[in-house]
Amino acid sequence: MTLYKKLGLDSTIGIIGGGQLGKMLAVAANTMGYKTIILDPSDKACARVVCDEFICGAFDDEAALKKLAEKADLITYEFENIPASSIKLLEDEGAYIPQGFHALAISQDRLREKKALEKAGFKLADYRKVDTRQDLEKAVEEMGLPCILKTRSGGYDGKGQVSIDSLEDLDQASKLLEVACILEKKLKFDKEVSAVCVKSVKGDLDILPIGINEHRNGILHISLVSHESKKIEEIEKAVENFFEEFQITGILTIELFIVDGHLVANEIAPRPHNSGHWSLDGANVSQFEQAIRAITGLELIKSKALANTAMINLLGQHYEYLEKYIDDLGSFSKIHLYGKDGNIYNRKIGHINIVDDDMESLEEKVNLVDKLINNG
Repeated sequence: MTLYKKLGLDSTIGIIGGGQLGKMLAVAANTMGYKTIILDPSDKACARVVCDEFICGAFDDEAALKKLAEKADLITYEFENIPASSIKLLEDEGAYIPQGFHALAISQDRLREKKALEKAGFKLADYRKVDTRQDLEKAVEEMGLPCILKTRSGGYDGKGQVSIDSLEDLDQASKLLEVACILEKKLKFDKEVSAVCVKSVKGDLDILPIGINEHRNGILHISLVSHESKKIEEIEKAVENFFEEFQITGILTIELFIVDGHLVANEIAPRPHNSGHWSLDGANVSQFEQAIRAITGLELIKSKALANTAMINLLGQHYEYLEKYIDDLGSFSKIHLYGKDGNIYNRKIGHINIVDDDMESLEEKVNLVDKLINNG
């Protein structure tokens, strides 16, 4: 990683990835005066409409990467499935990438990720490295049921994993063992939460107010943040250790469970996070602006929730009902659509933010949104 440098406001930020996260990063950067150039393999990438220049190329396309390195004063990325080798290639070309490739390399291997979180001081659920059916059976016997088998690399929104609630599930789970896996003990948790953490190139650290998450079918459905949400001191030292130990700069989200009043880390995402989208309307600074501040050398803003806020994901199957009830929904919420090509089932196409000082009123509005986007 190159040494810290502060960017001028006329500089160009390169973003690898042209999905909704890349789009919202670009909007934040543009608002702050920076130009943006985006690299994505799809010529229909939704971020294409907001950037100053677009490069259509695969994430491992050497020519496209070199072109990005040549044109951008600084490079960031929108998601963790970009090859760490591509980031290394860019650095070798002299590109300035404050985040480096350490966080990517950690997040792309669940076993490496677990060991890194442990080293930083986070509490974890019991886990085992699993490569064969024999490993799986031994691990299940040692840990007990229920468990969940996950591929060590790839997988998101519930993909690449199988629950093992009884021994009868072993045959189905074993199909994952064509690749390296990790077995985790299923926890009886009280709540799921996520901590969106940002460390600037200057060394200052901010953790956004922590939201409570609810998933449906393995996909985040809602994140709820109270204006009284506090940054949980229990993990602050571990967060600091994690960033320091692995030389990480920029934005990184840590997904956690609350178990008997204690926080247990699940996984990391070295990027803006779906659960942080509430901050676009409910905080004094969005996760996207904070991420840009962190990598460009601007001061971080001490984040806080301005009111109770709920973020509800919109999926492809919700679009027709969103269109049908747009007047009702728009009267009390902020609707963010990503402009994706087509409305594919269970694919995220946008989100709705609801901000309300009164928690009871907010919950009523959340229930109404849930009803309307699922056909009234």
